[in-house]
Amino acid sequence: MAITKREPVAAWSVSGNAPSEAPPYGTMPDMDWKLFLSTFTAIFVAEIGDKTQLATLSLAAGGASRWTVFAGAAVALVATSAIAVLVGEGVTRLIPASWLRRGAGLIFIILGAVFLFGRGEGG
Repeated sequence: MAITKREPVAAWSVSGNAPSEAPPYGTMPDMDWKLFLSTFTAIFVAEIGDKTQLATLSLAAGGASRWTVFAGAAVALVATSAIAVLVGEGVTRLIPASWLRRGAGLIFIILGAVFLFGRGEGG
């Protein structure tokens, strides 16, 4: 499989641009690079300094094999991402993607306001 391709179902179901019919067996649509880059950027920025990264840092600093820690962390991130994609695809069958985006945006705004205007840790 070439790097510029992905599974037939995933390519159009994740982007929400479903073709009128499934691609012919054995063929795969081109990669949606805009979707790929926006996903990479969002996840990369969100994970910097995250508790998962700090946990990985402490495990690697503990003297264990760094490659084993890297492999474990990488597999865990791939597994959680796979679960999120599958659940997201299932939820969009019940709720339109536009409403999910609106709901997620509203939650981020509310959380931002709570963190911005909420009481500080000192009281």
